Amino acid sequence: MASGFVVLCNHTHPFDFLYFSYILSPTFVKMFTKVKSNGEKEFLLAPLDFGYTLKYFMSNRFALPEVSDEVELSRKTPYKKLNPIKLAEHNFFEKEGPIVIFFEGAVTNGKGVLDIDPLLVDDLYDYQKKYYRNTIVASISYDDNANATSSSSLVSCLSLLMNPINHMTVKFATIPKIPTEKSEMAKCIYDIYETNHELPRVNKTWSDYKEILDTANQKNKNGQVYNGNKKDEIPKEKQKQD
Repeated sequence: MASGFVVLCNHTHPFDFLYFSYILSPTFVKMFTKVKSNGEKEFLLAPLDFGYTLKYFMSNRFALPEVSDEVELSRKTPYKKLNPIKLAEHNFFEKEGPIVIFFEGAVTNGKGVLDIDPLLVDDLYDYQKKYYRNTIVASISYDDNANATSSSSLVSCLSLLMNPINHMTVKFATIPKIPTEKSEMAKCIYDIYETNHELPRVNKTWSDYKEILDTANQKNKNGQVYNGNKKDEIPKEKQKQD
């Protein structure tokens, strides 16, 4: 795949990094939202070097986007952050390969896709309209990726590699033409996931997903087992007594 193309993909397993590294040698990125003094928001991408890519690979929490003002973002995250269009232009002219964006901002179970940030959609629309480089919409799924969200990255990869009957399914599609309006761009992306990749939109953002993770982690710290239903929350001590 030529430099400057943008690949959107869901993120279900740390092995996703190894796969894309092998077939594309891309630039991986972390997502940020900068809140300006006037309240306006700007979507930014930070191209990751090997060290930060490894950190992304090893930590599900690192995948979560960050939202803050410019001063706070600079203090917390010293690496370079660029507008998606400028980053794509840089990769195109410098021949640094395509850009892979795990747009969900989290490692999920692969049963559906989280919402894509509307600011990113707007930038992709402008980039595609300016350079006629179609956005690539990809999906990755595994036979059994339960460990991807509940285990460490290393354990997840070892579990996947040691299971001889497990395999991954990868699908690619392109947005065939430039939508007439920006508002249609997101619909094109969700339609591809729904129709071509059989992954429905779950109508939740990465921040909603983070709240779910935080709630689950808190319940674990409190010695509770959470099975998705309020009545199923049972203190571990009571379980032992039973």
